[in-house]
Amino acid sequence: MDIFKAIAKQEVATYESVAIRVDQKSYSYSQLISSAQKLSNLLCENDGKGNLAGARVEIVAKPSAEFVVGILAIWFSGGVAVPLALSFPEVELMYVINNSDVSAILSTEDHSDD
Repeated sequence: MDIFKAIAKQEVATYESVAIRVDQKSYSYSQLISSAQKLSNLLCENDGKGNLAGARVEIVAKPSAEFVVGILAIWFSGGVAVPLALSFPEVELMYVINNSDVSAILSTEDHSDD
């Protein structure tokens, strides 16, 4: 949550400036953080503690704004992100999946069946 406080202290111009560009589209800090807050709320919705309390969450997404939002949401929720690069050989992916003790998997729609 400290990141929210730090950004809130910034100039409005900084908050609305471009954070990343993906596929000829720009995303502001404001857009990324707002989306991450919404996703964080969803991640913590069914948790009695109100946060993930260090739980590991696997994230499967191509490099994108959604990936950034997912990582931020996991961090904002108090979780540990375990990103999977689908470009890795299957044996390495299976090693990470089997040995990372994940509590949940977060993916974009295009990877929901992987």
